[in-house]
Amino acid sequence: MYRLTGTDFRRAQRLGTWPPQIRVATVVAVCLIVEAIVAKNVIHVKLNVVAQFAPLWVFAACLPWFARDKASEIATMILAIGATAGVLVFYAL
Repeated sequence: MYRLTGTDFRRAQRLGTWPPQIRVATVVAVCLIVEAIVAKNVIHVKLNVVAQFAPLWVFAACLPWFARDKASEIATMILAIGATAGVLVFYAL
């Protein structure tokens, strides 16, 4: 797994921290859930496929880069949150 992801999973397990892919995937999953709930119950719109999965597209595009260092991991999380906020603001207008 170290060769594929750039992390030593056993070392991360010992330290009690999650691998960066899991942390970013958790943030993206929360963004998708919040986006779906807000779009359906607050804004009352139906999102198209591209807009609905915007945080997932950010995750897929940044997947090769965020395992290298902490700054790129945080940047990927911020981009996913920004994509969610951007889609919701766009559909709210």
